[in-house]
Amino acid sequence: MTVQLHSRALEALVRRIRTFFELVNTEQHQPRARPRIPRRVFVHQGRGIELTPESEIAFERLIDSILKHNLLRRHMPRKTIERRVMNALLESEPGDSIEDLVSNLIDSLIGDIKRYRAYVPIGGIRFAADADIKAIPFGDMTLRVFGDASEFEQAFREPFLRVLRDGLSEQEVRREDAWFIEHLTQLKWRPCLVVDVETGLENVRHVVFDRVQPIADFWQFCVGAIMPPDWTPLVDYHVGSLRGGYEAFPVIAADESVVDLPTLPGGAPAVILTAGRIGYLEKLGLLGLADVFGAADGDDGFGIDALLRRAIQNFADGERATSRRQKLLSYTAAAELFFTRSEGTAVAVTHGIATLLAEALQQPYKELRRLAIRMYDARSRTIHDGATPSPGAIATYSALSQNVILAMIERRSRFADREAISAWSNPPPPRLQDAPGPHPEEIAPHAG
Repeated sequence: MTVQLHSRALEALVRRIRTFFELVNTEQHQPRARPRIPRRVFVHQGRGIELTPESEIAFERLIDSILKHNLLRRHMPRKTIERRVMNALLESEPGDSIEDLVSNLIDSLIGDIKRYRAYVPIGGIRFAADADIKAIPFGDMTLRVFGDASEFEQAFREPFLRVLRDGLSEQEVRREDAWFIEHLTQLKWRPCLVVDVETGLENVRHVVFDRVQPIADFWQFCVGAIMPPDWTPLVDYHVGSLRGGYEAFPVIAADESVVDLPTLPGGAPAVILTAGRIGYLEKLGLLGLADVFGAADGDDGFGIDALLRRAIQNFADGERATSRRQKLLSYTAAAELFFTRSEGTAVAVTHGIATLLAEALQQPYKELRRLAIRMYDARSRTIHDGATPSPGAIATYSALSQNVILAMIERRSRFADREAISAWSNPPPPRLQDAPGPHPEEIAPHAG
């Protein structure tokens, strides 16, 4: 694809590059009174450059000029453009035409942009045959279940092999074919997220995984809502390390006498999503949030849907974390973000949590407030003192956080944004402080 730049845009880029070259050349010939601390270092084909604060500003302005091109701004990550531009600058020689350098660079960047369809298996969940699930829409993405291997073969295997055949021998084609047959067997009833992206091939993995991660977070919260708290599997898209449904990592003894593949914490076999469990998730209102997690900008702003998406993502981070400190911080962040304020945050958060759950669970406000204060205090000790909470405390605060999110989902239509939640919970003045008091009984999580 060849794109003609407007003459003014071409002239602006040429000026930016000349300014950058002049600044770098000046810096290289200046005597150094003291060692210069580079901001960034680029290396390409044996050549390198250190960007000082001054030359980095010039480089950033150059990148900003290139990103004024709408096609590049929409489909190319900034870091990719920075690297490609710097590589082109390092390849150039004195006397080369800067106008040609700019035109070739823009043509190269735009020429790499194509539409790709990715099929990303989601590990940690499977759909039972009785669930009768074929597809669940997530915004402009679709979670597909290829219960019939021929569907996957038609959608992916045949086109993939057709592209490969021109450059492969018969033996290589048979080997690829055998690999895909094995892959199809493993994918039966495993959900695949079908993602259409338009970008350069080198960015497909980055762009796709950015879009897929919120969907994995969504399902991580879903399985936490239907499974007992002592067994929560890991839901993610990094399925390359799956072995028989388990997340595994290699271990070898120093004397090479023992080799093993232990499973990671939480890396349990996939949860089977039956028709009953799917119905329960629908009853909780979780499946109604699918479009929120399919939006590329779904966690922007302070509307109720954005808050729910961020809360579920934080909760999912806690479920996957192996550190109890990180679990506590993630669960607390998930619960508090609905109620945070610029002043009196601790009071507003603990009051809001207690008010919400007293209504949702029909439990005493004072006990819930004391529990929320204890969680907030534990968060502060973890942040400021590095304290590690006990496993019992983690279970309690995980259930508290989960119930806050589920109660908010039930009230999704009542609250437009955080301001509406704050007005409803009507937090008391910052001077009001409740004593933590005795530790109440654990709050019971929703049972699936």
